[in-house]
Amino acid sequence: MLGVSLQPRASLRPHRKAESTFPLSIVVRSSNRRRLWLAVLLTVLIGTMITGCGSSTTTSTSDPTSLGTPRIDVAYLSQVKATVLVNGSGYALYMFVPDHQRSVTCDVTCAASWPLVTISPGAHPRIGAGVRKSLISTIAFTPGFRVVTYNRWPLYTYEDDVSPGMATGQGTDLNGGYWYLMSPDGNPLVPAGDPSP
Repeated sequence: MLGVSLQPRASLRPHRKAESTFPLSIVVRSSNRRRLWLAVLLTVLIGTMITGCGSSTTTSTSDPTSLGTPRIDVAYLSQVKATVLVNGSGYALYMFVPDHQRSVTCDVTCAASWPLVTISPGAHPRIGAGVRKSLISTIAFTPGFRVVTYNRWPLYTYEDDVSPGMATGQGTDLNGGYWYLMSPDGNPLVPAGDPSP
């Protein structure tokens, strides 16, 4: 009876030993790498859900196999008393000054608050009246994804804009730089006294 009860415990020992043979530094680095990629993927998924909600398609734009594409529109936002770019659900779209009309400089931590407007390679954003087609483009991001740009500025939404028409991110200095709404003419909406891009 005693021998039977000890057998399961003995069978577990080799498994535990095998796990402990890996150097701690390798395990930590591998764990950090996995966490970083998971954070990037989660950020893209969250950003796509926000930018894709309310569009005419219900598929996720973060899924490379999806046929859905983000929509760029214009809307008058009473909070800022201006007509600006919004996504298909009416959420304000922002640019980030450190991007300098070249590339995405918002890192993983930053993108958790400022989800990028992503699209599958080969797809084209849908645009509404007032949006200049000549200013719409995309740039490379992570494998399987591109980021929608307007006048070469990567476009973002903001997590604190919890309903369409809000613009709580306008003129904020967060994550290493200023954030501004985008005008349909391709210029950031810079408040008086704020630094220009």
